[in-house]
Amino acid sequence: MHIDAFDLADVMGWAHGRSGEIPESGSMRLRKRPEVSEVGAQRLGKWLFERWSQPALRPDIVIVERAQEIAATFQRNVRSEDGAPAFSGSADAVRSQILYHGALHAVAGLFDIEVYAPTAATVRKHLCGAASAAPPRKRGSPLRTSEEKRRDREATKRMVLDRLVMMRYLPRDCADTDRADAVAVWAWGDGSVARTAPRELHLFAR
Repeated sequence: MHIDAFDLADVMGWAHGRSGEIPESGSMRLRKRPEVSEVGAQRLGKWLFERWSQPALRPDIVIVERAQEIAATFQRNVRSEDGAPAFSGSADAVRSQILYHGALHAVAGLFDIEVYAPTAATVRKHLCGAASAAPPRKRGSPLRTSEEKRRDREATKRMVLDRLVMMRYLPRDCADTDRADAVAVWAWGDGSVARTAPRELHLFAR
């Protein structure tokens, strides 16, 4: 089974390969500021169409992180003092995500490619056994500060990257978290859809 996986953002992580093997992977920029989100979505759609028009590169399935989770997080956390939606830099990120997912689903539909959309937490639990690297919080604990949230996000991305290196999905010198997120999504598809046995860990890989 040939699997394509994506971490959709202005800098998109991608991974593709056959189940049971180590996928090719990398990252590419879809748009540069101040370009509008539509430009990035058009580039993504064109790139996917040209790629999947070649039978040898057309996947059997596509895996991508669920878009609804991103929008729901934004709606839950970004609010003004009176409770109305607050517009900030995050609004542009959510808009881009929705457009990118729309472009991907549209092109996949043209080629009758099935798309699976696990949540980010599901992918990380499958790969690392935990959805986050942040320590559990006790009931009644104060809300995390912006700095604590930033550190937790960075630690979680590092957790995913380190796990993929241990499984030899990525080289030891890889520092590209966009690429790592795409490979993590690919690994979920390999194990949960293609049903490939888990890869061996290499704690001291050369």
